[in-house]
Amino acid sequence: MQDSICKASLLVSALLLSACATKPVAPQPVVQAVAQSPAPPKVVKQTVYTGQPYTPQLWSGHKVLTLSAEQCAAKGKAVLETMQFGSVVQNGNYVYGNHLQNRAAVKCVALDNGSFVYVAVAGKMKKAVEALRNEIVWQF
Repeated sequence: MQDSICKASLLVSALLLSACATKPVAPQPVVQAVAQSPAPPKVVKQTVYTGQPYTPQLWSGHKVLTLSAEQCAAKGKAVLETMQFGSVVQNGNYVYGNHLQNRAAVKCVALDNGSFVYVAVAGKMKKAVEALRNEIVWQF
């Protein structure tokens, strides 16, 4: 009885090991011959995403501040976070963040008596980019 159990377990082990040694077959791509109409664009509040490449709108602004460059960057991070930007990252005196389909960058440069802040916002919709840039610069 034990001999037959031992032989059965060896047979199962051999089958399992042989399955591991076989080469997997790469799946072949499926070609569709049916023409599909493009999906309608997805609308997210003010920004329309079509999935098509586009040249972004780029709006910028600047101010001379009495704050140090470090304080300027901290304020830039706070401004983007209060405006509900996502993925806000501060790297030294640079701050970046995303808002819907828009991207904002705040750069602070030290001056003798304060700092210089440069704000740039890029995105597809002109009015949304302009409004975001105006609000960020206004909060400085």
